[in-house]
Amino acid sequence: MVYSEFKKSLMDYLAFNKQVKRLSVAYSGGLDSSVLLKLSADFCAELSLSGRNISLRALHVNHGLSENASEWESHCEAVCKIYGCDFLSEKVVLEQN
Repeated sequence: MVYSEFKKSLMDYLAFNKQVKRLSVAYSGGLDSSVLLKLSADFCAELSLSGRNISLRALHVNHGLSENASEWESHCEAVCKIYGCDFLSEKVVLEQN
């Protein structure tokens, strides 16, 4: 049910935006973004079977706030390799006031 609603929403969007060639997902590695990335990967794979290729890219921000931030980044990259999607990570330094 979740996938069918997700697919319907994206198909409706793509019907009016035929120029779209890539989906990007903000991906922290947490549960919510992991589910969103999986749904998106499944959608792109299914869409490619019908002849429309839309690439998928996961965007990750390594904010360094957790001592495990580098491990989260590595985990996210590994999942993207499994799904066959592009992975872009940026490290940021937050100013402390």
